[in-house]
Amino acid sequence: MDSVLVVVETQRSPFVRLYNVKDGRKIGSFIPAGRGPDELSACTQFQITGDWIWAIDMLQNKYLKYRRKDPFWASFEKPVLNAILRDVSISYPIIIDSNIIAGSDFSVGKLLFFYDLEKKEIDANVNISYPYAIDGPDMLKWRSFENRMTTDSNHLYLAYCHTDLIDIYDKTGSLVKRLFGPDHFMPDFGVTGTDEQGFMVRPGEKARFAYFSPKITDDGLMVLYNGTLQKERKYLVNQIFLFSPSGEPLVAFYLDQPIFNFCVDDVTKRIYGLTNTPDYQVICFDYGEYL
Repeated sequence: MDSVLVVVETQRSPFVRLYNVKDGRKIGSFIPAGRGPDELSACTQFQITGDWIWAIDMLQNKYLKYRRKDPFWASFEKPVLNAILRDVSISYPIIIDSNIIAGSDFSVGKLLFFYDLEKKEIDANVNISYPYAIDGPDMLKWRSFENRMTTDSNHLYLAYCHTDLIDIYDKTGSLVKRLFGPDHFMPDFGVTGTDEQGFMVRPGEKARFAYFSPKITDDGLMVLYNGTLQKERKYLVNQIFLFSPSGEPLVAFYLDQPIFNFCVDDVTKRIYGLTNTPDYQVICFDYGEYL
């Protein structure tokens, strides 16, 4: 079977588009917009984990779960699970087990929690606190340590967006390793407002962008690194760092064209990067010879 490239458009329906990577031919489009049981208002997260495919709508707190089939496009005939969470809101969730969600919500008062979709409850035994103490309301802490996650069979990887930290946890929520660098900067956010009126969090003069779009590959953890001041508004990145699964730095890739997201084909050792310059397109980078 030919390899398939999955392109997810967050707000343009149908949200999931499949392409043949050999000839660029479009195979089909799936998951329409709407309020029906098999529809989403936006596809804010998309994840393939083992035999399962997840499409997540954070606006509706809605989770669609599909069984992975061969051919791949047959997977989207009908979701096997349609769940709407009504008792908790989860920001940038990731599925770490068959029905366990890892995510964050500033109202919970900690960095990360695990939510069981079957039991419909937060796991009280998991208590992952913020990596450093910051004085202020929970909204300030949550924004300062905003992160993106990825997972493999044993670990959960947190790449922080506003400080150049990467944390590695096991599946019980215990910290395995913390990586700090390459530039060693902390979050810089300020807050205005009151408990009664609400709070507004804004980046300070020294606020910088850090890590985005972590991906687990056969070679280890790949992640985009920015490092620029947020006031410069440089959202495209040309650095990808590769770490071993245990967190050892391996390779720094410097791309000749900047991107804002990517995926990896482990078989061909090819990176598919997304850019919006001069318009939205997919750029291919071969990296096998640099390993």
